[in-house]
Amino acid sequence: MIMQYRKTLSILLGLGLMTASVTVAAAQETAQMRAARLGASDPVKLATFYETAFGFTLLRRIDGPTYVEMVLRARDAPAGAASLILMTRPGDLPVGGFPYVILGVSDVDRAVAAAIANGGTKVSEPRDGAGVRYAMIKDPEGNQVEVLKPQ
Repeated sequence: MIMQYRKTLSILLGLGLMTASVTVAAAQETAQMRAARLGASDPVKLATFYETAFGFTLLRRIDGPTYVEMVLRARDAPAGAASLILMTRPGDLPVGGFPYVILGVSDVDRAVAAAIANGGTKVSEPRDGAGVRYAMIKDPEGNQVEVLKPQ
């Protein structure tokens, strides 16, 4: 199918019936969906909702100085499947202002560069912490995305 498309495109270009332009961007970084993060006024109560309504199981609970983070996964999901992370929503952040996607990448710096080259913006510089290297970016529509690589 792809070969037929290329052949047809070559004929149309050769006959002058079409013109084409190609945009070359920075090297693409391959990513895996790692998690989705949601803010909650009570992450423990929200975790119970996902456990009872959808069969999620608690993988880990982190009690920080000003937050609680609950990491859940669908009960029958294979190891390495994407997680649902529920975290205490800061009081000044509106409901719905916290969700974002977390992508696992092989090179955080290259992922940030690729995002910028393709219309994204950098929110934070790549940094190391808690066993991962990570950075925050925004996609061209303004959605926040965390890119990370376990160390």
